[in-house]
Amino acid sequence: MKEMINLNGKLFSAPTKLLPSMEDSFRLSPTFSLKALDGQRRNLMDLASSHNATFVTVSCSSFADPMVESFRKPYLEQQPSAGLLDLRPIPSRLKAFLWSNGIKRAARREIPDHLHPAYFVYRGGQELRGMLGLPNLYGGYVCLLDRDGVLRWRASGFATDSELELLFKCIDDLQKDHP
Repeated sequence: MKEMINLNGKLFSAPTKLLPSMEDSFRLSPTFSLKALDGQRRNLMDLASSHNATFVTVSCSSFADPMVESFRKPYLEQQPSAGLLDLRPIPSRLKAFLWSNGIKRAARREIPDHLHPAYFVYRGGQELRGMLGLPNLYGGYVCLLDRDGVLRWRASGFATDSELELLFKCIDDLQKDHP
């Protein structure tokens, strides 16, 4: 944990361009579905395939939330035409219990209504970490998926100016790939 703090949460460097879409690329499972904050169950692959680019945030702890928010806030301010998935895996039974017995109501009040269909809190996290190649539960992660659910760009930790610039460039590149 001390090392993560010293590195500003950076567990890997963000690529400087889109990662190639290959057979062995990290990708969403076609059957991975979760219940969103609005109460509806949604298939994440269906959501990703409805956009040329989908911006995904993953935070498993309150330690990682500010890291993710450093990317998410500029993304929401710019409002690109990419999709959005906010994923909040809950790794422990106790946290899942607390979520279901009160924290969920507070989150519904705090998170704007129009974001509820894209906000997913669920028990687990191992499957998602495997699909997207995320090293641990303590870091904050963001990534871009193409319309096939393939991971094409990712970053960890607190956003830097250059990473935000890269994020929006990669979104534009994915939009151009599929006009």
